[in-house]
Amino acid sequence: MKNKKFLILLVLPLFIFACANEHKEEKHETNTEEVFVEHKDDHNSEIALNNGSLWKIDDNMMIFLEKMNTEVEAFAGKSYNDYQVLAMSLQENIEGLTSNCTMTGQAHDELHKWLLPYIDTVNDFAKADNAKEAAIQLKEVKTAFEKFNQYFQ
Repeated sequence: MKNKKFLILLVLPLFIFACANEHKEEKHETNTEEVFVEHKDDHNSEIALNNGSLWKIDDNMMIFLEKMNTEVEAFAGKSYNDYQVLAMSLQENIEGLTSNCTMTGQAHDELHKWLLPYIDTVNDFAKADNAKEAAIQLKEVKTAFEKFNQYFQ
């Protein structure tokens, strides 16, 4: 009987730890999924201005957007590896942007209309197989930022 209790006491913390980690992973996936499910219809929606004005992006989010825009505009790489480094940086900044989202209301909704297609564009850029294809995809990323600057500040 003592051995059985000892075994239970030994195994129980491992079981709890494993379940807690599994729950955290599921929660992370669900949160990411919820963002995209919640805004799935935004993917093809037209962005609207804020009564003729640009939408204000929260400062903690704008940091990531400005960094991406600056990196794209300053990019002078030529090799396939240069493009891949830029693509990885853009993806990391998207992760930072989405994990620091504090916006609500219509400004948030309008940003998602731009952000979801932009994420797809960056993913296509990251999947490019060679420097020539990456250069073509990078033009799409630049076009996305031109659109961003028409609607957001």
